[in-house]
Parts: sequence; C-alpha cells; structure tokens
Amino acid sequence: MKATPTGITLDEATATSVGQTIRGALQVAGLGDRPNVSATLDSDKIALAALFGPLAPVFGPNGEWSGRPFSAAPPGNFDLDLRLSARRLDVYGHELTDVARRQR
Repeated sequence: MKATPTGITLDEATATSVGQTIRGALQVAGLGDRPNVSATLDSDKIALAALFGPLAPVFGPNGEWSGRPFSAAPPGNFDLDLRLSARRLDVYGHELTDVARRQR
C-alpha cells in the first residue's frame, strides 16, 4: 500500500463480497475533494444477482411493460474508472463464458 495525504494505491488488492472474490489494482485519488476511484480487477466468476439483488419486473400483471421506474444513475459523490474482467459472468441465471475472447 502506498499512501499520501490525498490518495491511496493498492497494487495487489483482494476483496470478497457475497462469496465472490476480486483481485487487482485499486487507486483512490483526490481525497478531501471529489475522490477519483480507479481499478483494474479480475475474478473467476461474477454473479450479478448477488451484487445487485433481484431485477425489477419488466412486465406488469397485465402483460404490458411495467410502469415501475428504473434508475441506473452514476455515482454522485465520486468519479469511477473501472475495468472488471471475469472468466464467467452469471447474468441472472444465464452464464456467459469467454465473452472477451478474441475470435480468429
């Protein structure tokens, strides 16, 4: 870990949340002002439902589009630059593998 009065750098960070582990580099700059969080992280598997909870219903009881508002606003109190790599991605029960593999 490297620290200054205005920032922190972790070259080899490991974090585990809801049974999922990510590893990589993490930097937080601009402490005391508007923080800028920058990270390059990887994981064997990431399950979106475990991180974000259940999806809001897309359709209402009548079969038409749900009128429930959807919000995916960016963070308001800090800037985020994130690169996340995963060998497997579970998108609400649908597993994606090798999605970033280059095809020849």
